[in-house]
Amino acid sequence: MLYQRLLLLLTCIGLLYGCSTTMPDNLSLRIQVVDIDVSIKSTSFDIEIHDKRTNPAIVEIVYSSNRKKNILPRSNFMDELKNTFQKSLTNKGYDTSEPTQAKLSIVVNTLKMKVKQSNLKHTIRTKIALQAIIVHHSKRFKKSYQLKTKTEGTLALSATDIRNNLSRQLNNVIRSMLNDPELHKAFNKIE
Repeated sequence: MLYQRLLLLLTCIGLLYGCSTTMPDNLSLRIQVVDIDVSIKSTSFDIEIHDKRTNPAIVEIVYSSNRKKNILPRSNFMDELKNTFQKSLTNKGYDTSEPTQAKLSIVVNTLKMKVKQSNLKHTIRTKIALQAIIVHHSKRFKKSYQLKTKTEGTLALSATDIRNNLSRQLNNVIRSMLNDPELHKAFNKIE
């Protein structure tokens, strides 16, 4: 009898939580400046960010009723991403302030989180694909950095849970990219 009451109470709490959680139309990701571990020589280059995503939404939520909600990033997301790359690289000694003939292009090919959720459970599929391209005269370096994850959990997610999860995954890809010895080797070839 106690078990049934406890189960009923938890179900009611889950239903109330799921019904009270409203999702915003826009989401502000928390992109962190990366502490770069690789040693480098001082190099100057420009940074560009290119958004090649086919869909502007960064999150798609599918509710148990098959109702869908797309969430877009805040309007200044690509500027925030560029600033994060600039700060991370200048903290390590790179110069991104003066125009040069060397260029680092960060291409955002995919940045998507799909959340399937009901009141009592959720499934998250995240796919992130970034590409770094360094061009200096006739020299070219190109490398892709990708992440695919699937996680499952109990209860519905809030907007904060979604933002924190997607931000953490994006930060992991950025950290992997900026600490890649091959990328820094390409930087070091710029004269």
